[in-house]
Amino acid sequence: MWSSVACLLLAGFLGLASCGDLTNDAVAQVGQVFITKEQFDTLAESLEAAGRGPSKDSSQVERDRFKKGVVEYLVIQEICSQKAPFLAVTVGEQDIQIEVDKLRAMFGTEERFAEALSRQNITLEAMIRSVGDTLLLERVKSSVTANIEVGDEEALAYYEAHKNEFTIPEKRQASHILISSLPHGASGEPSQKDWELARTEAEKMRVEILNGASFASVAAKYSDDEETKNNGGMLGLITKGEMIPAFETSVFSLQKGQVSQPVQTPYGYHLIEVNDIIPGEQLPFEKVIEQIKNSIFIQKRTLAWDAWLSEQKGDLGVEYRGNLRPIVNEEE
Repeated sequence: MWSSVACLLLAGFLGLASCGDLTNDAVAQVGQVFITKEQFDTLAESLEAAGRGPSKDSSQVERDRFKKGVVEYLVIQEICSQKAPFLAVTVGEQDIQIEVDKLRAMFGTEERFAEALSRQNITLEAMIRSVGDTLLLERVKSSVTANIEVGDEEALAYYEAHKNEFTIPEKRQASHILISSLPHGASGEPSQKDWELARTEAEKMRVEILNGASFASVAAKYSDDEETKNNGGMLGLITKGEMIPAFETSVFSLQKGQVSQPVQTPYGYHLIEVNDIIPGEQLPFEKVIEQIKNSIFIQKRTLAWDAWLSEQKGDLGVEYRGNLRPIVNEEE
């Protein structure tokens, strides 16, 4: 996953072209400004060199989606460039230098910084332009969404409607004994007889435990799970969604201290003992209010930003080369 620093390095490389009709050299037009194929190729190649483009095995649909995303990024960057003066948004040389210095510092030395640029096939000049473009976009977005607020009552209403999202799930501490469906040293697919023998062995071990043998000692003696047998078969804390369904169903149906019947999974038969049950709990509103506010804020900010971009596209007039029109504008 790429850091914000990497994203800064890979932001769009934007320049202005002459006005006129959409030509073969243009992938889009914003007002009187063309987004040229050269701009598109520069950004696309940089993303691909950094491993953020489609792979060799990607489908044509994925490749087309990537191309549309690159064009849309460049269009948004140009919209920000044209609308920034009306929002009193500026990015000065000092602002850019501060961010560039931060990048340099993260790489430790000038040599490593230069090597990073070289690996991504980016010149220092292009990176500086990229940082400026990114700062401008961020500041325009902050200006457009500056008045968004989320109150306590709004957060509480969300909490009441989504209480199930704010819980600590029940956890169970369990141990198991595995009796493999394959005889020791054997390979391939187990036969029906192998499965029957494994179940018989599991049933014998269960009887031994019910007659007084400790689960841990039986696990140490017989379990085919080499990773847990010497620890009494202990698996640690388990929450729902982590284990094979048949195994999980058994774990969460047992009482504390109860030993299961043999449970079949692709690995063989298991005996399961629940050692402890930690009940789930509802998180109080006071503990999650800031989390909820932040989530609602992000949603509102995204909606406001998308609405603003749509309005600016209509105001400026945006054209795309036919096959590069954004996916959001395509009919399903």
